[in-house]
Order: sequence, then C-alpha cells, then structure tokens
Amino acid sequence: MRIAQRVHRLASTAVAALRDSGAEVLNSAWFDTVSIRVPDAGSTLSAAQQRGINIRRIDGRTVSFSLD
Repeated sequence: MRIAQRVHRLASTAVAALRDSGAEVLNSAWFDTVSIRVPDAGSTLSAAQQRGINIRRIDGRTVSFSLD
C-alpha cells in the first residue's frame, strides 16, 4: 500500500508543478500516469529524451508520462 501511495503522491506533485507552470494537464484524475497538452509533441519528446526523461507521444499535441 505504501508504494501505491508514494507513486500517487509523486504524480500529484508533478501535476501541481505542471499546472503551476501553466501546462495543460488533461487528466481530471490520475494514479501514476499523466497526459499533457503541448504545442508540439515531437519537439517536447526530443527535449525530454536529451535530458534522459522518458515520455510517450500520444498525438501531435499530447505527451504522457508515468511514475513508479
């Protein structure tokens, strides 16, 4: 149970930080996976990969990440 609570807390912290920075978080509820609307998913994916961050491209304007 503690692992699940930790993962959810990490995701909630990420959502709060993203929203505070002006990002459009698409999820109204989440456990470990969050989707974000971005201007260009391709460039966002490239920038994340250059920093060693794994995100997934959903479509041309949406990326997603999961925490564990």
